[in-house]
Amino acid sequence: MQHPEEVVQWLRFARSDFGLLTGAKPEDTLWESLCFHAQQTAEKALKAVIIAYSLPPKRTHNIAELIGLIAQHGIAVPDAVREASVLTAYAVEARYPSDVEHATVEEHAEAVLHAKAVLDWAEAIVKAARP
Repeated sequence: MQHPEEVVQWLRFARSDFGLLTGAKPEDTLWESLCFHAQQTAEKALKAVIIAYSLPPKRTHNIAELIGLIAQHGIAVPDAVREASVLTAYAVEARYPSDVEHATVEEHAEAVLHAKAVLDWAEAIVKAARP
């Protein structure tokens, strides 16, 4: 595995975002604010995989692009991880007031499942990359 400390840090930050996503919802917190942490969990976990395998880095918040980069280099990406591409919608628009509809508790629950699938897979694939 290349850059082991950097990989550890990316996964650490991904787990931190997951903790914010799944923790108790403060009273005034918007569901879309929590869903942003689902997107961040997935993005950071995927970037840990990219770094672990010394793939060319990609500066993007687009989950599908990150998954595509990983798959392009022969790493099998399960459907449950690919389905997390829907989290990209929370990368920017969910963080600011706009005409975008507010997220619901059901969308939050779905975002949690997607983020968990990516994080679990990334941790397993990084572990497998260790010599």
